Amino acid sequence: MQIPSTDGWVPSGFPYFTADDPLRAIAPPLPANLKSRLIPCSVSVPLHPVLFVCDSSERRSQWIQSISAEHFQAVDSTSEAFLSYSKTGSVEVSVIIFDVTSCRTPIPTIFSIFRQDYPNIPVILIGRDGMDCIKTEDYPEYLVGGLPEFDWALLLPIIVSGLRINKTIQEKNLIAHSMCIPIVSSFFLGKSPAALRFIQEIREAALQDDPVFLEGEPGMYKETAALFIHLESSRVNAPFGIAINNRGIRDIYEAYLFGIEPHTHESYPEGLAGRIELANHGTIFIDNIDFISLSTQERLLFYLKTRSFYRINARKPRISDTKIIVSSQTDVKTLAEEGVFSHELLKMLSGITIQLPAVREMVETIPTWIHMRSEALAGMIGKEPPEFTAAAVEKMMEYSWPGNLEEFERTMRQIIFRNKSGSVPPEEVVFAGLPGQPSKTSVDFHGMPLSDVEKHHLLATLAAQNGNRASAAKVLGISERTLYNKLREYGNE
Repeated sequence: MQIPSTDGWVPSGFPYFTADDPLRAIAPPLPANLKSRLIPCSVSVPLHPVLFVCDSSERRSQWIQSISAEHFQAVDSTSEAFLSYSKTGSVEVSVIIFDVTSCRTPIPTIFSIFRQDYPNIPVILIGRDGMDCIKTEDYPEYLVGGLPEFDWALLLPIIVSGLRINKTIQEKNLIAHSMCIPIVSSFFLGKSPAALRFIQEIREAALQDDPVFLEGEPGMYKETAALFIHLESSRVNAPFGIAINNRGIRDIYEAYLFGIEPHTHESYPEGLAGRIELANHGTIFIDNIDFISLSTQERLLFYLKTRSFYRINARKPRISDTKIIVSSQTDVKTLAEEGVFSHELLKMLSGITIQLPAVREMVETIPTWIHMRSEALAGMIGKEPPEFTAAAVEKMMEYSWPGNLEEFERTMRQIIFRNKSGSVPPEEVVFAGLPGQPSKTSVDFHGMPLSDVEKHHLLATLAAQNGNRASAAKVLGISERTLYNKLREYGNE
């Protein structure tokens, strides 16, 4: 069922969703080997508040009362405060309602934040002022509805739809939906001795319930290796989850992993299910295990010993049968010697250790990777896959790939995005390098006009950002409008 537009201000073909049809066109398809699997009914997803962003205090008060009256959790914010939230990640929400009419922050800035910092959160827009300059492709990915003015009868079903979409996204993340796991399984399939050894170790690890420690160089998509173990195991029809871990959320990671008991925390009066609980009978991958605090280490060690755990502030334990797979950025043995990581926990986690082969150890399969990724990436942007010349393939096979699979993927994206001729000669093979480092290019800028140097740098930056103009403009230190004008000038809009 579609919600009618009152005056047609939403671009033609813009999708409206209600609870009757919450999934239509909102996400890429599931991987082929997951299409037939149902999400277990035991999975519960915590409901975060509805965030209303508006720069008018009177309108915020009116709307929050209306939203809260329907028993939705609701919080309000100015656009400036919203910018702060996006930078710190300090506020978790299920749906964002954005009032365009009263916004003092430029609309393109807000939309850029939706795309970059809240890519999986449903967004509802209210008001049409200042939106005429926005193109359809610039709207947030999960823009589920728009109204020219406050209309509760129309807004209510859009909110319900947004909440259902949010729940669906989180549930699919738990079973390794394609938004969560890079679909690069072909990288690990090949006839090289290193790949065959790795596949055999994956299958052996999948037969056991013991923890697995994945080791390997940066850029090796360890989360995909963890998914392989899950798919090869008897847990294949249960959830697979990724416990995102970085230094920025270290203080709250214990609750993120183990949950919060109901009625013990003002921000979570109904409690919070942790990732280990949500993935019961399945598998969870904990990246950067070296980041977790000593208290979290103690809880994890207790769980591995007893298969039971305590939510934060809980007096009684809960039971969960979740397989643990981990990896780290640093040498955990050194951390254990320094007293910042538990020797006992390290011993339990590293009972089964798998070393992921680097790209240079699987060089024989690079021609196959080139073919498969070229077809997939070109199809994503509606192009025919270009033909790589023998010299271009040889150049890629001779390269050392310090950034491994991640660098290979980014390099392929750059090549496919920039190619116009349908054929890829060796001079178009520009290696993406490690994250944060300049690309390794064979282009000779000597004697080249300054305008051509600028064009090459701009297009290379845009390709490195996977075509995201907002991200490219930020890296280049220019506005999106300036970038757009440059692209028009180059004929690449």
